Amino acid sequence: MAAKQAVNHETILVVDDEPGMRRACARMLAAAGFDVVAAESGQEALELCEQHPEGVHLALIDVVMPGMTGHELAERLRDRWRKTKIVFMSGYVASEIGELGVLQRDAHFLGKPFSSDVLRQKVRDVLDGTASAGP
Repeated sequence: MAAKQAVNHETILVVDDEPGMRRACARMLAAAGFDVVAAESGQEALELCEQHPEGVHLALIDVVMPGMTGHELAERLRDRWRKTKIVFMSGYVASEIGELGVLQRDAHFLGKPFSSDVLRQKVRDVLDGTASAGP
C-alpha cells in the first residue's frame, strides 16, 4: 500500500547528528511532499523551530545524540509547541533504548535502517493519529 502524501504543507523537523542519515530522511520526506527542516543537534533544532512560530507538525529525532538526547529535545519541543508530534529513530533496538531510560514505552519509534516507504507511512500515521506507539 502506498503512503499518503503530505497535506497542507506539513512541516517535519529531522534531527540527527549523522549527516548522511539526516540528508536521506530529509530527501525522502521532501519527495513525499512535506516541508522539511533539518538539524544536526538539539540546540540547532530548537533554533530552527523558533523560526516556525506555529511550530512544526512532527519532529523525527535520533534518540542518541551528543549534547542533548532525543528525549531531552522532545521534552523541550513539547514544552514550547504542545501540538508537535514526535517520532524517535535509532540504530539501537527499541527494547535496548527503553532499558537505557531514554525512550518512553508509549513513544513512536523507527528502527534504523528503514525504507522510504516505512518512513513516509510512519510519519503519515503519526500525523493522522492512526499510528500505534512502539516499533
